[in-house]
Amino acid sequence: MVKFLLEHLEKSGCGILDGSCWAVHCEKKIAGVYTHRGWIMVCSNHMNMQDEVNQVVIHELIHAFDDCRAAPMVNWANWPHHACSEIRAGHLNGDCHCKREFLLCQEDSRIVNK
Repeated sequence: MVKFLLEHLEKSGCGILDGSCWAVHCEKKIAGVYTHRGWIMVCSNHMNMQDEVNQVVIHELIHAFDDCRAAPMVNWANWPHHACSEIRAGHLNGDCHCKREFLLCQEDSRIVNK
């Protein structure tokens, strides 16, 4: 899926540059961050399994795709714009799949469902 997203970002003229995905230590309890400048940061201190890293990278690449395709109309400071991208990323990367919810995300499922 990561390769698929990277290829389609490239085809859309918004490729992710080499070295723009970082594993970082995060103080906040978050999994990852996409910045408008095209940087993806994975909070490595909150990851326990490779599957979690994969899901975070996919999630953030979906934000990158939204940023690319909706520019300049998307405003990340506008919460409805940001929420729409979060919902898309959650559904498209598998975060909201019922099996994943049952096995890995039971505690967070209330947040996803809201």
